[in-house]
Amino acid sequence: RACDLVRLKVEDVRDLRVGDTLSIKESKTGKDGTFQQVTTHTSGPWIVTVTREGYQPWRTADPLRIPLGGQTVVLPTVTLARRATVSEVRSGQFKEATDLIVAADAAAQAGDAAGAQAKLDEAEAAFEAFLAENPDEAGAYFNLGLIYDRTQDWGQASASYLKAAELSPEMADASVGAAAALINAQDSARAAEVLEGALAAHPDNASLQSLMALARYNQGNMAEAAALYEKVRQAMPGNPEPLYYLGMIAVQENRRDDAVALLEEVLSLSPPDPASVETARNLLAALTKTE
Repeated sequence: RACDLVRLKVEDVRDLRVGDTLSIKESKTGKDGTFQQVTTHTSGPWIVTVTREGYQPWRTADPLRIPLGGQTVVLPTVTLARRATVSEVRSGQFKEATDLIVAADAAAQAGDAAGAQAKLDEAEAAFEAFLAENPDEAGAYFNLGLIYDRTQDWGQASASYLKAAELSPEMADASVGAAAALINAQDSARAAEVLEGALAAHPDNASLQSLMALARYNQGNMAEAAALYEKVRQAMPGNPEPLYYLGMIAVQENRRDDAVALLEEVLSLSPPDPASVETARNLLAALTKTE
């Protein structure tokens, strides 16, 4: 079968049964516009490699019937490529770009900072190209936010997450990302504005509550921060973060016994943030020194 194909590569091995005899048809249109068709008969199996232009393999159900020596030989027919649908192309491009973020994380974990940055640069370019053709894809903006998080470009990160939240209001994680980036950028006031809107739509989201608590803590509103952290503490038992900040608030309010109990619980949970661990240990040592 002729197909609109720019280039095609055939390699071993996938999909077809070992020993199958197949009619492989490859149709090409050259750069000069000339058309040619090549048909071969040989044993399988084969794999068809998808081209970047958006072509994908297709196995037909229609057999090829060849008269041979007074008999008709029936062979399975494989059309090596077909043009992918728009949704298939979009899905493939999105996955390729997302896989670059995964590769960047793997490189970072392996200690290859340069390799990680190179993959993040590729991913950023891939998502920008994707958005040029699909400007309303919230997931692409969200993943750009992930990239900028990793490079600590908080301004770009918050802008990307906010665009994702605008396009997909039900995506609570986009508001979480935007608020976290704004807090990292030392803009707790703007973060609180974003969180107020997000919490109106997702009032029971513990991640949004935790970030609002942190924003209020940074703004010096300890009463509201404490109330929110108590909610988070109930919703996320075993999470050291609300305990840590409740301990900090207790220290500031001179509630020594509460502070000691909270900080001891924080350390028992082995929080992942080394700075929080060190602060909690130092405060606990100071609070118990007079005992």
